[in-house]
Amino acid sequence: MLTVMERAAVDPSYAELRMAITRECSRPLTAIVAAASSDGRLRRDVDPEEALAELAGPLVFRRFFCRDGLPRAFIGRVVDDFLAAHAPGDPTLEPTRAALRRPAG
Repeated sequence: MLTVMERAAVDPSYAELRMAITRECSRPLTAIVAAASSDGRLRRDVDPEEALAELAGPLVFRRFFCRDGLPRAFIGRVVDDFLAAHAPGDPTLEPTRAALRRPAG
């Protein structure tokens, strides 16, 4: 996959392959997040694609750049932090959350 990612920057056929792999691999998690959002286990404004980046980002970083791999406790903390950040809760916080998500400018 690293070779595909590297070549995708300069070769359109590799870019298409990277996108196909990414779509296929991300489909199960984005479906789970979308379902949890629609049935109220997560806030309704959770974007499944952003959720994937929030969950996978720390894991990918740790896997490729840290020597100690992916301890179960680390994975648990990533998931717990995500769930805490996106749990349905006080609706008065929604305007603040929306303001934080708006692009600066």
